[in-house]
Amino acid sequence: IFGPLDRLSPVILKDEWGPVAFLPMPYSEPARVRVMMNKLGMEEAEKVKTYEEAEKILSSRMLSLLPDEGEGMRKIALAHVYAAGGMSSESERPLSIGGYDQIPDEVFAPYDYTALGHLHRPQKTKRDSEKIQYSGSLMRYSFDEVRQKKGIIVGTIDGEGNVSTTFREMLPLHQVREIQGSFADIMAKEGSEDYLQIVLTDSEPVIDAMPKLREKYPNALGVEQDMGYKDDDGERRIRLESMSDEDIFRAFVSHFREQELAEEEEKLSQEVWEEVYRKENAK
Repeated sequence: IFGPLDRLSPVILKDEWGPVAFLPMPYSEPARVRVMMNKLGMEEAEKVKTYEEAEKILSSRMLSLLPDEGEGMRKIALAHVYAAGGMSSESERPLSIGGYDQIPDEVFAPYDYTALGHLHRPQKTKRDSEKIQYSGSLMRYSFDEVRQKKGIIVGTIDGEGNVSTTFREMLPLHQVREIQGSFADIMAKEGSEDYLQIVLTDSEPVIDAMPKLREKYPNALGVEQDMGYKDDDGERRIRLESMSDEDIFRAFVSHFREQELAEEEEKLSQEVWEEVYRKENAK
């Protein structure tokens, strides 16, 4: 764990081929890098405006702290950034808007390997390269991540600085996952202590669903009901002026639910329309 930017320093370990330098680059807004530069008496701090410029300064600073033999030393960057080419999830705190914060791979060219942090999905910034990777978060932090594998990257580096990596999946005691089905079917399943998003597919509303579901799924975090309605595409293919109120209602249901009114629904809707007309005629 590394603290204030002006107190960072490389960590140097050794293997059978010699020293390997790990260079920390914590998440750093341009303003914080400017503060670091002023504290350290570095020139042209006022010119650092973008995340890319800030990361280049931070990298240059770390490389300058290597001992004299550092030129031929194998180097691994530890960087908390939003790297260009990375895919985010809904649980990550956005760093900025519009790609202004994205760091290109070229910033990490001086390193044999770059271990990235910030994005929760394990991924490479370039499909055909193992040199720059996110290991991702160890756990799922939102239901947007339920289909992501979680784990660690185990890497080896040889004497020439060539790196090979393997992703090892880790399974937590309680998973974060989504289950879907009718209320009756879900309640008939074996209970679970996983952290669940439950999607009910019943065609009729389920009253007090969550308290009932938590009797069997104590760690249920959310419940929603998918009654088959689709989003409005904005297109209108009907002529309202030539249709009765009842026909408009039937067309509305058919469009959004993609099925006609059931017999009981038709009966109930007729009762409602009769009540509406009765009140209108009474005015």
